[in-house]
Amino acid sequence: MTSIPLSEQLGAMAFVDELRHQQMQLQEHLNLPKRRAEVAARIRDYYQSHNIAFDEALIDQGVREFFARRLMFEAPPLSWREKLLSKASMARGQLYKLFLAIIAAALITQCTRIAHDSGITVEIENSARDLRWHDEDVRTEIQLNHKQLEQWQQKALAQPDVAVSRILDQVRQTLPPLDQTFASDVPQFVRKTNRDSVKTLVTQREAQIKLARQAISSARSGFATVEGIYQQRDKLARLLAMPAYTEGLKPFPNLKELASSADQQLLQVKDTDTLKAAGFQVGKLDYEIDRVSYWLEQITLRDQLQQRLQAMPLAAGDRAQLQALLAQANNSLHNEDVSQTGDQLKHLKRMLDFAAVPLTLQIVDRTGIKSGVERCYDPAGCNRGEDTDKGKSWFLVVEATDAGGISAEVPVTSSETGKQRWSRLFAVRVSQAEYLKVKVDKLDDGHIDDRMMGSKAANSLTLRFNQRTTGNPDMIMDW
Repeated sequence: MTSIPLSEQLGAMAFVDELRHQQMQLQEHLNLPKRRAEVAARIRDYYQSHNIAFDEALIDQGVREFFARRLMFEAPPLSWREKLLSKASMARGQLYKLFLAIIAAALITQCTRIAHDSGITVEIENSARDLRWHDEDVRTEIQLNHKQLEQWQQKALAQPDVAVSRILDQVRQTLPPLDQTFASDVPQFVRKTNRDSVKTLVTQREAQIKLARQAISSARSGFATVEGIYQQRDKLARLLAMPAYTEGLKPFPNLKELASSADQQLLQVKDTDTLKAAGFQVGKLDYEIDRVSYWLEQITLRDQLQQRLQAMPLAAGDRAQLQALLAQANNSLHNEDVSQTGDQLKHLKRMLDFAAVPLTLQIVDRTGIKSGVERCYDPAGCNRGEDTDKGKSWFLVVEATDAGGISAEVPVTSSETGKQRWSRLFAVRVSQAEYLKVKVDKLDDGHIDDRMMGSKAANSLTLRFNQRTTGNPDMIMDW
C-alpha cells in the first residue's frame, strides 16, 4: 500500500463526518413522531422536577404547533423604503419593459409632432398652389366676361333698350376689373416661419375669389337675360307685323292691350324671373293672334259665302234655308264658338256648292251594288210565312251625277232616323209595282234600261223626282 498523505486523510475524514452529521440530522427530522414524543417527555420531566403543574393535552398541542411551524420562514418586518426596493427588485423585468415603452412613446410623440408640423406646412403649400390655379381660372373668366360685356354694349347702341341698358350697367359695376389678381402677393415657398401668415393670406384671397365668382355668375345671368330680352323683342316685332294683328285690331281691340302689356313687361325686366313673366305676356299675345287669325279666316269665309248666297238666284224656300244656316254661323262667330263656327260655315259652303250644280238622279246599275231594297216595318206581318205585303215597303237605290257623270254627294234626311247626312247613295221609296217592274227589267239582261228617277236644277236645293215616285218620297241611307 502506498503511503497516503495525512492531509488528504484528515480532509476526507472531515468531509465524511460532515455528511454523517447531516444524515443524522436528516434522520432526526424525518422521524417526526419520535422526536415530538422525546421533546414532550423532557418537558414533563422538567416540570415534574421543578414541581410545576402541567396539562398533558396542552403539552401535546404546544409540541405539535412548534414542530408544524419549525421549518416555516417568517420574514422580518420591513420599512416602506425596504418594501419599495424589494418590490422594485422583484418587478425589475416589468419596470424595464415600462421604461422601454415610455421611451418609445416619447419617440413616437416627437415623430408625430414633427410629421404633423410638416403636414401643416404641406397643406398650406397645397392651398397656396390651388389659389394660384383658381386665380388663373378666375382671371380668364373675367376677361371673357369683359369681352361679352363689350359685345352686348355695342348691340345695345345699335338696338337701344331701357331694360338692356340697366342690366348691362349693373354688370359693368359688379364685374371685377381686368387687371385684378388674387395670388400675386402669395409667397412661392412656405416655411414654418411664414406659414401662418401665408395661411391667413390664402384664406383672404380665396374669399375674394369666391366673391369674384359670384360676380361672374351674376354677369352670366345678366347676359342671358339680355339675350332673352332681345329674343322676346324680336318675337314681339314679328307678331306686330303679322296681318292677323294689323287686321284684327279693329274687330279684336284686346290685341293692342296685350301688345302694350308685353312691351311694358319687357321694359321692366331685370332678371330671369321678370324675363319669364314678360315672355309669358308675349306668348299670350302670340296665342291671341293665332286665335284672331282663325277668326279672321272664318269671317273672310263667312263674307265670301254671304256674297255667294246673295248672288245666287235661289227659290224663296231654298234661300230661307241657306239664310238660316248663315244666321247660325254668324251667331257662333259672335259667341266665338270655335267648333260650331267651323262646322256651320263648312256645311253652308257645302250646301252652296251643292245648290250651284245641276244633277241627274238615276237608279244605280253597277255590279256589287243593290238596285232595290225591300223593307219590312211590321215583323209580325212579314214573318207569318204567308204571301202577304203587310208591313213592307220598297225602295230603289239612287245616285246623283253631275254633267260629267261623276257621282256627287247629296244631303239626305233619313225617314227612319230623322237625321241628315251627306251620301252618294240613297234609297227612294216607290210602289211595289214600280219596284217589281225595275226588278223584272234587271233580271231580263242584268241591266236596268230605264234608270231615270229625277233631277236637281242649278241654283236649287230641291231634288225633283219623276212619276215613278211621289213628289216628296221617303228616303233611307242604310240597308
